[in-house]
Amino acid sequence: MDYKMSSEQRNSPRLPIKIEVEFTHTDTGVLHLFTKDLSDTGLFIKFDPELHPPIGTIAHVRLKNNFADGEEPPILEMEVVRHTSHGIGLKFIL
Repeated sequence: MDYKMSSEQRNSPRLPIKIEVEFTHTDTGVLHLFTKDLSDTGLFIKFDPELHPPIGTIAHVRLKNNFADGEEPPILEMEVVRHTSHGIGLKFIL
């Protein structure tokens, strides 16, 4: 199922960026995936449509590579808010 949001509905501009992430969800386990874009409020991850976790559920996302100073990135709690045929949209939970 395709849920689309027009750019006029977005509160934050999207920055197209490919970053490898470790995605963890109770339905999928741990997966190594890539982002398509990033904003102040969330990110979009390229994802197999057959594995989409349900909208409204919580996932954990961490950047795969350490920061420049060698520090390990934090694990971010995120909500699944959108599905498309190309992936899923996730919102940061603050």
